[in-house]
Amino acid sequence: MSEPDPRLEALAEAIVFAHEAEAALPAPGGGVLALERTAALAAAAFAGPVAVPERLQRRLAAAGLAFCAERARELAKDGAGRTAPRGSARGIPMFLLGVAAGIVLWFVLRADAELPIERQRDTLLATRNATRLQWKAGPSPLRGLVEGDVVWSHDSQHGFLRFRGLPPLDDDHRFQLWIVDGNRDGAPVDGGLFSVADAGADTIVPIRAALPIGSAKAFVVTVEPRGGVVVSKQEHVVAIAGL
Repeated sequence: MSEPDPRLEALAEAIVFAHEAEAALPAPGGGVLALERTAALAAAAFAGPVAVPERLQRRLAAAGLAFCAERARELAKDGAGRTAPRGSARGIPMFLLGVAAGIVLWFVLRADAELPIERQRDTLLATRNATRLQWKAGPSPLRGLVEGDVVWSHDSQHGFLRFRGLPPLDDDHRFQLWIVDGNRDGAPVDGGLFSVADAGADTIVPIRAALPIGSAKAFVVTVEPRGGVVVSKQEHVVAIAGL
């Protein structure tokens, strides 16, 4: 096995950590070819189903936020009349900064997506602006002994439903989530179809809102035909959570 090229290693480090003040590109030589080789190596390394340590996830997330904040400050200074070298920031070409931002964002999103759904819910619940609402049983006799909660983030426009005691349905029916948007007139927004396999175990379901939600006022679960409906008649409301 050949020894790794020190310059490629330095280039990869400069790209991934371009947001840090001490980051610097290695001496010229290799140019685009070196960058392409580094990108290929990074893609191969990231392709494997390897769990990302939580400490590294936090560092990458913080690095991504710091990178974006720094770019925003520099843009604000430029807009106020300060002159910055065209196509560069702190001596690093802008196309490399773009690559760095893309790698950081891709890595963080991939790491989050590979977490078990329970951990994804816990991570969202730990964020400052997440809303948590408890389910109340609806009027339908199909409600069972439903309990659990909704976790929703307006900032990221996603969330999770957690149920226990909601009984399974027959093959011809599914549960369907509806989101009451206080900023939208008309029918509630479709939040996705789901099923329950075991009433005695926790079921966690990701929310898949069909439209952006301006102000989530309530979450309603109904029983609908297997393929779902565009507008619910709400004949069988099994669970409600609201502000």
